[in-house]
Amino acid sequence: MKLRCWITIATAIAISLAVADMASARGTITYAGTTMTFTGDAATDIVSVGPSEGELAFVTSGLDAIPSQCEAGHVDYIAYCPWPARIVVQLGGGNDRFSVGGSPWDPFPANVVVES
Repeated sequence: MKLRCWITIATAIAISLAVADMASARGTITYAGTTMTFTGDAATDIVSVGPSEGELAFVTSGLDAIPSQCEAGHVDYIAYCPWPARIVVQLGGGNDRFSVGGSPWDPFPANVVVES
């Protein structure tokens, strides 16, 4: 099994446990030029972004829509996207959480600007 799959499974399990009682939190990912934007809803959104084998792994409480540039994960709260130059996270209301991940063998690119 690919490393990406194991990392995705571990992340998905962690988020699933954290949001089991918040299943209604949803969001969308859009692109405008070189900017990727996540827009959450009024519920409690938990969003994490990080590298995954050359792509950006976007893990959330749930995704209603992703752009054509992205590939949906095996569940509706994971998407794999090409790296944008800028990531904007608009969480909406609720007790939201946002994190940026990476690892020594797959670091988060220093040139990507993240705003939340």
